[in-house]
Amino acid sequence: MKRIIALGVVLGLALAQGSVYKLKVTDWSCRVVGRDVVAQGRVLNRSGMTLRAVRVNLRVVDRTVSQVNGVSSHRVRGTNSGLIQAPRLANGASSAFVVRVRPSTTHNVTCQIWFRNPDVVQIPTQVPLPR
Repeated sequence: MKRIIALGVVLGLALAQGSVYKLKVTDWSCRVVGRDVVAQGRVLNRSGMTLRAVRVNLRVVDRTVSQVNGVSSHRVRGTNSGLIQAPRLANGASSAFVVRVRPSTTHNVTCQIWFRNPDVVQIPTQVPLPR
């Protein structure tokens, strides 16, 4: 019985690892509004499955930062996240998102966004340059 349970756990983990989540940001902008930075846009689910509790993450960084991973904390000016509008995002459906952060400065900064949910730390997403 223990072997069957262990096999079930291993197979479940293997299936979870094989899941491919794909999102595409179809349109987005990042603007300074007062002392805040606001990112808003639309995201399209191309994963082949319904995703739940998807969060958009916004990071405001120095304009000189060109990568997403490995950004030094002294170049990060502010971060925040928020749920996208749709609590469950069906395959092929899109949803609006808005996230706001009050960074330490709004001078000479740029925005980075990515998406996650309780199941995936970072969902692979195609993100164009903001308009």
